[in-house]
Amino acid sequence: MIIKKILPFIASFFILFSCTGNLDFSQIEDYRATPEYTGSLISFTLLPFYFFNQTTGNQKFKLIEKSSFGLSERGLLADALVKIDFNAEIINEFNNDFTIQLNFLDANNIPTYSFQDIIVSASDTNFDFLETVEVNNNPKIKNTVRFEAIVTINNPLTVLDPSDLSTEFKFKSSLKLYF
Repeated sequence: MIIKKILPFIASFFILFSCTGNLDFSQIEDYRATPEYTGSLISFTLLPFYFFNQTTGNQKFKLIEKSSFGLSERGLLADALVKIDFNAEIINEFNNDFTIQLNFLDANNIPTYSFQDIIVSASDTNFDFLETVEVNNNPKIKNTVRFEAIVTINNPLTVLDPSDLSTEFKFKSSLKLYF
């Protein structure tokens, strides 16, 4: 019975007297809220038979993948864009080295920004890539409507087996947009 009377008294005491210090509301003036959004951009899996012309059976050494990415269609968002982080994860099970060229394209397929070439070694199953783009230094990037990935086999003398369905080249990418 005594505990029921003392417990509310002690709780009230701590609630009333625990926050008696001076509060500094001027700290909020230093705070800046900057939104950032992360989303996937393009992903694909390549098998050896993709590198062969289906009509002639001849091996190709370059594949091009494109994806729509209408940054310029976003209006105010594109105008407020400050920075872009491009991230890619690559799994290369092939016994070949690959070079990947990545480009943002405008409506006329003209590059608005070209990333540094990515060279992925043979059998590298844990390759990560990150490049940061400052939009103020590259204002054309705001006109981007498409993304392009060009995958090239580095050694054209290597012959692939088109019937091999177990060897894969996986590419996944994402963007982090800062406003």
